[in-house]
Amino acid sequence: MNLDQGTENADDNLNDVNEDNENPNGLDLEDINENILENVDGNDLEEAQTNQEVPNGDFSTKKNTSNEKRRGRNKCKEIAKLKKGEKLEVTFYNNRAVGPNHEVFARHLGIIVRDTNIVPVRVHKWKDIGDREKDHMWTAVTDVFYNENMESYREHVLNHMKELWINWRSDLLRYNVTNKKITLKAAFNRKPPNGLDEKEWKWLIKEVYSSEDFKKVSARNSANRVHYPKELAHRTGSKPFRQVIWKDLGGNKGMKPKLVDIFHSTRKKGTSLPNVETAKKLDEIRETMEKDPSLSDVQIAQKVFNSKSRDRVVGFGGGMKVADLRGQRPSREELEAELNSTKKQNQILEDRMEAIQDENNQLKGRIGSVYDDEVLPRGF
Repeated sequence: MNLDQGTENADDNLNDVNEDNENPNGLDLEDINENILENVDGNDLEEAQTNQEVPNGDFSTKKNTSNEKRRGRNKCKEIAKLKKGEKLEVTFYNNRAVGPNHEVFARHLGIIVRDTNIVPVRVHKWKDIGDREKDHMWTAVTDVFYNENMESYREHVLNHMKELWINWRSDLLRYNVTNKKITLKAAFNRKPPNGLDEKEWKWLIKEVYSSEDFKKVSARNSANRVHYPKELAHRTGSKPFRQVIWKDLGGNKGMKPKLVDIFHSTRKKGTSLPNVETAKKLDEIRETMEKDPSLSDVQIAQKVFNSKSRDRVVGFGGGMKVADLRGQRPSREELEAELNSTKKQNQILEDRMEAIQDENNQLKGRIGSVYDDEVLPRGF
């Protein structure tokens, strides 16, 4: 299974998702820093960059025995087999890759964000990465993939890489500190994870993992996951929701499935739903749609799942934002221009009403004069 794809649907199991989260897995840093044994034997896991995800969304902490095969680093053999100048075609749907090469594409993005020669480690947030580095990342994509409108998807691809980069940094902490049940102090003095040098690892521990902002985000995400019932977790495994929508629900034929169809397809086991809780949630979605047909999928998702996210839309997977389904909100400048235009129109209407009122008063005066002339003779 490809972790770079598997984590993409994880946000659909949350009530509130913030795109700037630097700790999306919701690691409990209080447990990391306080109630953990500091003297624990064991070698560093080499899978820090290529983790496995179990079906219920939790990461396995089972240690490999000497008889078990251990998964190595993600080498993306399909890319390695390409001849000079040869590229793989990629199709985009809902702002992300779909079709035959979507797995290779996501895997390649994961490799890029883990490459410290391309993406710098010593930055606090994604926005701190410079344009030069992002240009380098984009070139690493377009060197091996093509689409007739490739440049129009640049920002969407970079946003996908941003999510993978954030997940990777969080997984470094999970697999090298949390799962080993050691403190950050102990990890600081140990061998760095595979792919990082000692200075980079120590910088991450000191500047990122130990920061108060990181701890706050961790606590919030942990609380969000607790409130989301595990029974409602998706059953698509590593397959992104957009691939389900594109291939199974007619997206490749121009169809736009509703939230109720997507929820059923991503939660079903075979042809039926796996438990009572999922069936009840599906009924709730249907009842909400029938009660108020004017509600959009965004409004239904926010209502049924009690979602407060301003970016992600629960049920549609990575890549889709509120603006994509609801339509882009106008900018402040556009709103101000519209307001000024409305004010001008209102002023024109007010002037017209005053003119009509004056004409009305003049007409009344004339009618009064005619009436007086007919009732009373002139000079009477």
